[in-house]
Amino acid sequence: MMNSAKVYYCDEYDFECERFIHLLPKERQTKLDRLRLEKDKKNCVGAYLLLLKALREFGVDKPEFETGENGKPYIKGNPVFFNLSHSKCGFACAVSSSEIGADIQETVVPKEATLKKACSEKERESILNNSLAFTHLWTLKESVIKKNGETLAQYKKYEFPHIGNDFYAYGNHFASLKENDFVITACGGFEKIEFIKVKSTEL
Repeated sequence: MMNSAKVYYCDEYDFECERFIHLLPKERQTKLDRLRLEKDKKNCVGAYLLLLKALREFGVDKPEFETGENGKPYIKGNPVFFNLSHSKCGFACAVSSSEIGADIQETVVPKEATLKKACSEKERESILNNSLAFTHLWTLKESVIKKNGETLAQYKKYEFPHIGNDFYAYGNHFASLKENDFVITACGGFEKIEFIKVKSTEL
């Protein structure tokens, strides 16, 4: 069977968190209580709702979670892997039958300190302070770090002097989607991937 992946994403916030709190596990409810900004709350709830939607398609109705290395969550006793991401522009959930990482980021103008911290000299030359190219590069690095359950200190471990929307590197398949003012990238062992936009009314 072909190893495929799906990335569900939403850039709408027209929903009330209170309607869905009962669906959240206790640890996510605790996380929600600590958040102060409304958009942060909606990102927290929305990303989890996308996960539930995705898992139902994989035949998982009542997921139980456990935590792996560096706090990466897994579904207990089930060979379905997932990764959540959210930003100021929206939230996303990637699912696959093998390890997967995903990142969604709003297009931003990089600060010099960030470029030096996260990018090699070749990468800085390739993006030439282009905000879209930098954001794309950032999602590539985030997705592989999250897929491997690593920490942000590993940014320079992965170098992408030539950026593409669909390519293989470091033993992984990278696929990216650019829409309006954000970029989504998924990384994993999948052969085929589908990006699925979800309206807030479908959550």
